[in-house]
Amino acid sequence: MKHTQALLVFARNPVAGQVKMRMVDPFSPEESAELYRAFLQDALMRFTTIPHTDVFLFLPPERTSIPEITLPPDIPTLPQQGRTFAERQRKAFQTIFERGYRRCVATSTDCPTLPMEYIQRAFMELKEANSVTIGPSLDGGYYLMGMNQLYPELFEGMTYSHPGVFEDTILRITATGARLVVLPPWYDVDTPEDLTRLAADLAFSPLELPHTRKIVAHLIEKYPLLASIEAFANL
Repeated sequence: MKHTQALLVFARNPVAGQVKMRMVDPFSPEESAELYRAFLQDALMRFTTIPHTDVFLFLPPERTSIPEITLPPDIPTLPQQGRTFAERQRKAFQTIFERGYRRCVATSTDCPTLPMEYIQRAFMELKEANSVTIGPSLDGGYYLMGMNQLYPELFEGMTYSHPGVFEDTILRITATGARLVVLPPWYDVDTPEDLTRLAADLAFSPLELPHTRKIVAHLIEKYPLLASIEAFANL
């Protein structure tokens, strides 16, 4: 163990028909999977820039690697364990705490332009004992959850993929008596409408995100109906 804090990154199989399915109209399953792979590769590169933080990539049980992308060095891969996403999250936190880490933050790769300052603030807030941090996403879920001890009740019987996920999670956190810190909201990129916002952000953002910029520019060019704002010309 190099540090006392760890970032847990959950990934899915980046193959056609299994990821970004809400993008399939108008994009093809292959294009949607390519978009997901770009998000994943750029996100991992950004996560490795967070100071004093070890990054762990949690893959589906049937995968031990992602041959479709080049992982940054020193990012170990671990299997997700459990039938449901709630079980997989709980087990991931448990696994990393058992390795001796004091502060754990879990996130995904669906927010390509998420400010790294939000993740750094999450870790900073977790320096106070019995704390939980959470970052709400605009679709009613959350893009980040962090804690400095395991709170299994946050996951037991929890359901996801509905607009009330964030509110349900807040109620569970409050019931534990933990100190709660809510971070600024951000947005996931799950639909073509979300991609429109992402393209606008990229047009004015200094972030490199080379893989994401390449696929977004390709999709905007191929599907001109998405190019509804002038900013796309700057991609």
